[in-house]
Amino acid sequence: MNRCNIETARTCPRSFSVTSTRQRGLSLIEIMYVLVIAAILAAVAIPSYQDYVKRSRRSDAVIALERVANEQEQFYFDHHRYTSSFNSLNIPDVSPDGFYNLTITQVEAAYVATATPDAGGSQQDDGSFRRTSAGEQGWDPGQDGDFECSWQDAFRSGRRC
Repeated sequence: MNRCNIETARTCPRSFSVTSTRQRGLSLIEIMYVLVIAAILAAVAIPSYQDYVKRSRRSDAVIALERVANEQEQFYFDHHRYTSSFNSLNIPDVSPDGFYNLTITQVEAAYVATATPDAGGSQQDDGSFRRTSAGEQGWDPGQDGDFECSWQDAFRSGRRC
């Protein structure tokens, strides 16, 4: 068996070259290929991730409005009326994570609770949520006062219902 290496190079066939070139490291072109591929992946992944985070933060508004509804029903049970005061309900006027500001509008024997995104926060262009004493729930993605979308629409991928 004929094994070729540096010591036996003189007896090896001509195709074996003693002066083999060894390549060390990566060339500039290879590094550029890697950077281009990473940039393409980032361009696709980052907006998708940001949309996911925005949709997940919407649960902050839903949790806050459900708490308002529960406290309103307890207040109604105790006082036979609803209130527009957060102090009377013993709850804050912001959502638990602070992404939404809460308001309560009392209309005769009913109320409307609204969660509006914090003006300087990450949800500021995301739309408002509403819950009424009748149990109606709505989402206004355009912030134009038309709560035509359901809460379930808010958690689906994409903005419009």
